[in-house]
Amino acid sequence: MNKNKWKSNTGWKIGLVVISFVMAAVVFFSAAAVVVIGAMGAYERSKEEALERHYEAYSNIYAVMAMANRESPLMQEELNKTNFRYGIIKDEDLGAEEIADISDIKKISDPASYEYYNFDTMPSEDAIENGEVRVQEFEIGEGTQYGWDCHLFGYANVYEESYAYEEVVYYEKEAPIIGYYYNVLDGIFYYETEEEFYRVDEVGLFVGNGDMKMRFKYDSGQGAYYNMDREECVVKDYYLTFNKFDDYSGRSWETWNLITLDDVELLHTDIRFVNGENTEKGELLGKPISDRYYSYSDGSEVLRVRASEDEIVETKDKEPVRYWVISEVRDPLVKTGIHDNFLEGDLFEQAVFVTDFAYTWRYPAIAVLVSSIILWIASTVLVLIMAGHKGSYETADPKDGDVILEEGSEPYEERVWVDAVKPGFWQKIPLDVETVLIALLGCLFIAVGLEMTYYGFSPWKITITALCCAGCYLISFIWLVDFVIRVKLHKWWRGTLAYRILAWFWKKCKKVLRYIGRGFQFLQENLSLLWKAILILGGISLLECFGIAVTGFSPEMELCIWFLYRGATLILILVGIVQANKLKEGAEKLANGNLQEKIDTAKMFWEFKKHGEALNSIHDGISLAVEKRMQSEHFRTELITNVSHDIKTPLTSIINYVDLLQKEEIHNEKAKEYLEVLNRQSARLKKLTEDLIEASKASTGSMPVKMESLELGVFLTQTVGEFEEKIHAAGLRMVMHRPEAEIFVNADGRHLWRVVENLVQNICKYAQSGTRVYIDLDETEKEAVISFKNISQYELNISGGELMERFVRGDASRHTDGSGLGLSIAGSLMELMGGKLEIVVDGDLFKVVLHFPK
Repeated sequence: MNKNKWKSNTGWKIGLVVISFVMAAVVFFSAAAVVVIGAMGAYERSKEEALERHYEAYSNIYAVMAMANRESPLMQEELNKTNFRYGIIKDEDLGAEEIADISDIKKISDPASYEYYNFDTMPSEDAIENGEVRVQEFEIGEGTQYGWDCHLFGYANVYEESYAYEEVVYYEKEAPIIGYYYNVLDGIFYYETEEEFYRVDEVGLFVGNGDMKMRFKYDSGQGAYYNMDREECVVKDYYLTFNKFDDYSGRSWETWNLITLDDVELLHTDIRFVNGENTEKGELLGKPISDRYYSYSDGSEVLRVRASEDEIVETKDKEPVRYWVISEVRDPLVKTGIHDNFLEGDLFEQAVFVTDFAYTWRYPAIAVLVSSIILWIASTVLVLIMAGHKGSYETADPKDGDVILEEGSEPYEERVWVDAVKPGFWQKIPLDVETVLIALLGCLFIAVGLEMTYYGFSPWKITITALCCAGCYLISFIWLVDFVIRVKLHKWWRGTLAYRILAWFWKKCKKVLRYIGRGFQFLQENLSLLWKAILILGGISLLECFGIAVTGFSPEMELCIWFLYRGATLILILVGIVQANKLKEGAEKLANGNLQEKIDTAKMFWEFKKHGEALNSIHDGISLAVEKRMQSEHFRTELITNVSHDIKTPLTSIINYVDLLQKEEIHNEKAKEYLEVLNRQSARLKKLTEDLIEASKASTGSMPVKMESLELGVFLTQTVGEFEEKIHAAGLRMVMHRPEAEIFVNADGRHLWRVVENLVQNICKYAQSGTRVYIDLDETEKEAVISFKNISQYELNISGGELMERFVRGDASRHTDGSGLGLSIAGSLMELMGGKLEIVVDGDLFKVVLHFPK
């Protein structure tokens, strides 16, 4: 195996990722176990001490439960199922100063001392002193609130005294209610007692079909009811009286159905409706209206009113009562039968189980934690090393010596394993965007996990919390692997959105700076010209200012001077435009090859004159170069023609003598082979000589051209048909497309036949055997087009323009016979006929296009 092949092995990657995730889970749970075991004190104290601490804590929980449910037979029965044995003692004389502790007033061994108990055996007299039982003291009042969590790690002994108002003592007085009233004028409800009227504190009105209750609470400061259901009600005012509510809702008190005054439910007929006009003076129906702070009815016919001390009608004792819970734990523990569910079983049984587990695994848990950390780090590092690696078999490069030649065999290509780091899906996302998204997702997981840890644990909460932890690890792992791959790809910062924005901004800044630099460069390069323009325009402006200053006394003269200056400036500009246009026309003629005319610079301005003289110098240089080129071309053509004629005479003699020798009876086989080679090569030399002469004549235009109207479809079909056998012999298949309509062009039939012959011969020599050759005829509005397309047998590392030159061949290795003149001759013949030959090379596709003007 290749030494780097393992890095791109998908199976190994998946396996290591799975191992990394499993080890991460083991690290998490083993670390949690070590923390929990440490919190239980397993590393600091003995097993007996830890169990005793658990017993004490859970006894407190059960004691709070017992006090909270001391009057509930159902809960007492549930507590009897546990291993918690207890009794509740009530202190009947809390105010006695001589009482020091419970032993002064009660005998714990006497069953009569208890309000309730479930002891299997009554404790002894000395049980408290000997530590055989536990004692929890409670002071219970009307405002006492209880709280407990009957779980293994729940809170214990939570209770508190709740007073409504600190440092202020309120009293209650009671009076019978003799009537319920609604004052139509002020929209307020009242209670009537023997002495006074009291405003109703809270009113509920059932609306609709009676399934919706709207609540209103009286505010003495506003003298109106406060809408407690404002958000869900069509009446959006905070404060309103009921007559105002009737105006809003379109209802009337006459249609009211069920009404609640505090906790008293009344029908419409139970309420008396009055028109009390003196409520502002504190009277209703001749009785005073009480201004008490708070009044309410608890569903009975008795009104309870907050009052001051001097108005006490009846007081109630609100002093708390002292209780003691005497408890012990069964020894040995009795299986309760409800401990199958770990979080709902007997706490003492759970404590024994958890303590045994903690002390059994306290040191193995550390070993598991350390070993899992090592394996997790190792597997994660290997995953990061393999991250991004992808491999495949590729053909070795022959230049590197990977093409192996064996004796007596053909060369073959060796396939080698190539491993490289390649980007994937995650690398297409900008790194900073990915980081923000993963961070937000991680915060969501953390928030959900923390929410699940509030208010105790349950199996589904633990499951969701574990899934949130796994989600956090997964997205962190994905981000880490992605970051490592980006680092391996080098310049990881280029994959951030911030870098792209900064790079775009810097690119624009460089562009602006480049424009500024070009502006300064332009000023520097044209400084002399700019100074001239500035001096001219400045001089004109100064003269204009001088003229205006001199003629300032006469607006008419001032206007006349201004027009004169502007006219002179306009004339200068027009002359400059005319001279620039002459320079432009002269440059265009020069570009089009007109070397006969020169630019007249006699009356031009300074810079225009220099530019015109420079163009005339270029004109002279081009004329001289063209003249030398024509002389060289004529000399070369004449040389080729003379040499070809000189070679042609002896070559004809050689061919004739070879022909005569072939007719003789020669018995030497070697001599016959030599004659065959001599005949073939002399014929090739003759063909080359004829091509040279023809190419020379064609390039110089010495060949006669007889233009006539030709129908290209018929001509092409006949011409190509003559070469069909040769095309098939080369292993090629010819496909011709021509339109049904006739296409006529002016061309020399003999020269066009030679062009097609050269192209077909070129195709037969260089086209890939077993492929198709496409010959298409088409026309446009301005020209007719014939295209020849084939797949080259050899690699074409040359342009179409170079192939048009003489003695240039696409077969650089010379695997076939040829002179390299065929395409050049065809191109010259097309130019003689007024057409054009175009060569297009696209990979292995070789295409020749003949253009004929209509």
